[in-house]
Amino acid sequence: MSNYLYLQFPRFNADFRVKQTSAADPRGRLIGLRGFVSAVGDIDLATRIYLKARASRGDKFTAKLRRGIRFTFYAR
Repeated sequence: MSNYLYLQFPRFNADFRVKQTSAADPRGRLIGLRGFVSAVGDIDLATRIYLKARASRGDKFTAKLRRGIRFTFYAR
């Protein structure tokens, strides 16, 4: 199942600010859609994380990967 149509630049960047943090970079950095997909490494996993963030009701959603990377989605 390919969900690449859900991830579109204008919609993604208009909905969220995404901050990527890791053990090597504890302060984190803001990334866009291209940085998010390349950091996750799999388009289907990136889509699932994005859809969970859109379904969350709060202002902030945090997703953690096993590799030690944490993505924090801040709603606009």
